[in-house]
Amino acid sequence: IKIRAQLGKSLGGAAPFGYQWKDHKLQIDPKEAPVRKLIYEFFAKSKRTKGVARQLNDAGYRTRKGAKFSDTTVGRLLEDTTAKGFYRANHTHRDGSGKLHLKPESEWMFTPVERLISDELWNECNALLSQRKDGKPPGPKTVHLFAGILWCGCGHKMYVFSRSPKY
Repeated sequence: IKIRAQLGKSLGGAAPFGYQWKDHKLQIDPKEAPVRKLIYEFFAKSKRTKGVARQLNDAGYRTRKGAKFSDTTVGRLLEDTTAKGFYRANHTHRDGSGKLHLKPESEWMFTPVERLISDELWNECNALLSQRKDGKPPGPKTVHLFAGILWCGCGHKMYVFSRSPKY
C-alpha cells in the first residue's frame, strides 16, 4: 500500500469529491469541481458548515451518491488537502470495531494533483475550522435585546431560537 501511495496510484475506493480516477491518475471532474470550489467560497463568507450545506442543497447540488450535503460532509471536504493540490493517502486505518483512526503523520503519503483552489483560500477556511474546533465561535456572538433579563416563571432562562421570525 505504501509503495502504491508513493507512486500516486489508487489504493481503492472513490476519488475525493471534485476529482475522478482516469488512466490510474487523479484528474479534475468537470461536473463536481465547480461545486467543490463553491464550498470553499461559501464557507469563507459564511463561516458556517451548516450554512454552506443549506446553500448547496437549496441550489440543487447533491453529493456523488445523490444525497443532500450535510455539515459533516462540508467539513470533511474543507479539510481535504486534495483541493489545494496534494492528494493525501495512507493516512487512516480501521480498528477491530471498524472505527476510523488517523495514522501518524510520518506514514502519510502526498501526491501532487491539479489544484482547485488557492493555498490562501484553503488556509483561510481551515483556520476558521480549527478555531471552531478549539471552542471559539467562528464569528461575532449574536446579542439579543433581552438576553439575561427575561426569565421564565419557573426560574429558568428564556431562549428564543435564532431562526425564529418572532422574538
